[in-house]
Amino acid sequence: MGCCSSKAADPAAAAAATERLEKRRNSHEPGVVVNARVEAEDGELAALGLQLNDELEEGDPLTDEEEALLRDQIVAKLEDPTVMDCFDETSRVRVFRGMITNNNGTDEENVAEAIETYAKVGAWLRETGDVLKRAVPKEDELTARMETTIGGEDLQGHLVWCEVLGDIAGLVEGGLTSEECKACRMKTMEAIRAAQIKSCETRGPRRYKQVYVIDLSQLSVTSMRHSKVRDLAKAIVT
Repeated sequence: MGCCSSKAADPAAAAAATERLEKRRNSHEPGVVVNARVEAEDGELAALGLQLNDELEEGDPLTDEEEALLRDQIVAKLEDPTVMDCFDETSRVRVFRGMITNNNGTDEENVAEAIETYAKVGAWLRETGDVLKRAVPKEDELTARMETTIGGEDLQGHLVWCEVLGDIAGLVEGGLTSEECKACRMKTMEAIRAAQIKSCETRGPRRYKQVYVIDLSQLSVTSMRHSKVRDLAKAIVT
C-alpha cells in the first residue's frame, strides 16, 4: 500500500502525528538533521496524519527473540540450512515479517509456511544466481507489452512502479507459454527488488513493501474468454 490518500487528513490524526514528529525533532541536538530528505517527508506525512518513517516496522531489525525463533524453529528445520546464505538482509527480514509477524495463521502454521518459503526461495536464488546479468527467453516481447516503469518512492520510501496489462492475446499467438512468462516475471521481480534495495541505501531506512499500479484499461475482455490468455494473465500478475 502507498502512504498517500485521496481523503482529507483526519485533524486529530494529523495533530497527533505532528506532535510525535516535534517530540522526535526536539530529542536531537539543536540544528541537527539526521536525514534531510526523510525529515522533510515526515513533515508531509504528519500533515496527512500518517505514520512517520521511523514508525514503520519495515525499518526495524529482528529482535533477539525473533532471531532466536528464526534460528531454532525455522532454520534448524530446513533440509538445507545453507540456503539462508542466499538471502540479503532485507529479504531475510521480509520473509520473516510476512510469514511470522504479520501472518494470520496459528504459530505452527506460520512456522511451517516460513520453512517452506525460505527453502523454496533460497533454492531458487541458489539455482538461478544473478538472473539480472543474463537474458531470459522472450523477455523483450513481454517487457515491451507490460511497459514496466519505476516512478520513484512515496513519502515513506516505498518504491512506486507501474505496468500496463494490455491485450496479451498476441503474446499467446506468438508462442509465449505460461512457464516462459513466469521466468520473465521472476526477472522483473528481481529487478524491482534490486531497485528497492538501492533506493533504501541512498535514502534510508530499509523498506521492502512497494506501491504497485497496474493499468487494465487496454485489456481486451473478449480475448480473456480464451483459457490460454487467462492462464498467461494469471502467470503475469501472480
